[in-house]
Amino acid sequence: MRDKTAQHALRQAYRDVLHHDRHPAYALFFTLEPSGVDVNVHPTKIEVRFRESQAVHQFLFHSVHKALAGTSAGAAPTVQVEDSAPDAAPALSRGESAPLFGNNSTAPAARPASSSAPAAQPFRYQQQAIPLNVAREAVGVYDKLFGGLREEERALSRAEPTMPSPAAPLPHPAVLAMPAHDENGIPPLGFALAQLHGVYILSQCAEGLILVDMHAAHERIVYERLKTALETDAIPLQPLLLPVSFAADRMEVATAHEHGEEMKKLGVELAPLSPTQIAVRGVPVWLKDGDPVELARAVLKDVREFGLTQVLTERRNELLATMACHGAVRANRQLTLPEMNALLRDMEATERSGQCNHGRPTWTRLTMRDLDKLFMRGQ
Repeated sequence: MRDKTAQHALRQAYRDVLHHDRHPAYALFFTLEPSGVDVNVHPTKIEVRFRESQAVHQFLFHSVHKALAGTSAGAAPTVQVEDSAPDAAPALSRGESAPLFGNNSTAPAARPASSSAPAAQPFRYQQQAIPLNVAREAVGVYDKLFGGLREEERALSRAEPTMPSPAAPLPHPAVLAMPAHDENGIPPLGFALAQLHGVYILSQCAEGLILVDMHAAHERIVYERLKTALETDAIPLQPLLLPVSFAADRMEVATAHEHGEEMKKLGVELAPLSPTQIAVRGVPVWLKDGDPVELARAVLKDVREFGLTQVLTERRNELLATMACHGAVRANRQLTLPEMNALLRDMEATERSGQCNHGRPTWTRLTMRDLDKLFMRGQ
């Protein structure tokens, strides 16, 4: 059956994580009292109508939205491997591979001398036993550099939460609990190795290689922080030491004059200097490294077209996504290894960090099995 209420609720729930030219595919199993459904809407019974359509819409939207918010980069679902015979080729699902740093204590059972077919045994794919001294040395270096970070995180999580002062930036909002390292101390997205053409981060994880689009990933992190800050109270503002002025038309100047105080709630402080000049005196703390003029123009454009009330309600997420895009790290910016690793850790702790604000993926994984196929190893 089809229902427009359910379709709209699911589209709205997926709006933050699905690309604009795609739609969610789903099979919805929904149980409720028969008296709450009108099945006589369509002669062939392919459509229904809910008597309490608004309540159904809110329930579906919040349920799916909450489930999607519980996802984060690196937190892939566990894949179960079916049993197979020892001499059969391993049938692993996409995304699963042998542990790169696993031990080799478990070896395949020896083939019995009997001519009868051997009993099926659980298969465990493992990387061929080759020296990995370079990889282990790299992990040792990272352990020396960042070994104390986990202890600091645990100490902070045990401390009593305190409310930040109005002048201080908010702590990391919109984050999930930090994922636990595996038994070898490797986080889900691994440790950064290098930066590729100033666009991608290459990281070594337990399963193989992680590739991260650094702009898309940072854009999602900033976006979630802005959303949480605005829902809490207001986006913390960072005053500029030297205000930046720009040429503006009369409509932009009028908008800044009329809504200047209210726009501080968005973390943007504007001051008209003349009928053709506006000064940017403050920006959101997470966007202080971005272009303040482009940010101010984007905010003024939305406020002028839709009004401040609608911007803070119906179009809030669209504006915050635009602001996050202006403040995210740009391509061709060279990052240090600590900066790259900090971005990876933020991705692991941020809601919906597997997709950017526009629904594009922020990272992908090449397992050791995928890399072996590229080089035809074992074939």
